[in-house]
Amino acid sequence: MSMASDPIAVDFGRPDAGWIDFRMSAGDQTMAFPISHAFDPFQGDFRVWLEEIARTGSGKLSIDTEGSPAEIVVIDAGDGRIAITGHPHLPTLPVLQVEADRHAFVHVFYDSLVGFWESPELSDHWSQWVFPEAHVDGTPQWDEDQIAQPWPIRSTIVEEYLRRREDA
Repeated sequence: MSMASDPIAVDFGRPDAGWIDFRMSAGDQTMAFPISHAFDPFQGDFRVWLEEIARTGSGKLSIDTEGSPAEIVVIDAGDGRIAITGHPHLPTLPVLQVEADRHAFVHVFYDSLVGFWESPELSDHWSQWVFPEAHVDGTPQWDEDQIAQPWPIRSTIVEEYLRRREDA
């Protein structure tokens, strides 16, 4: 199967009651799914996945949407290209398939991720994403200082990869 080779766009929606809408599109293809605070990929999954793509050209991200996983699989296609397959959380939704320049994909995804995570909009709506949950015994799951604001999400590995390519 031939894959489209359109520019990729990545968007994160405003938090609402512990959910953030995610959308990735390329040309007329779109993959969208809700991200749940219960299975928070912002605590490392996105960063680790992008670091793996920066290092090897391949990586698999699986996000539990509270019962149905969504996956984005990236495979090194050679010559600095990657094949991206986005499996939505519901089997009735179309699969996104696109080929892209690896550097461009990492750049777009990382910039969108960091831009969203460090945005005033997220900060202003932080209480709609993180809730001070408790363990079964009633003790707090997190220290209030841990969830008072967005935690660091930047990656030196991804930033060095992007910088090396831009310096070349």
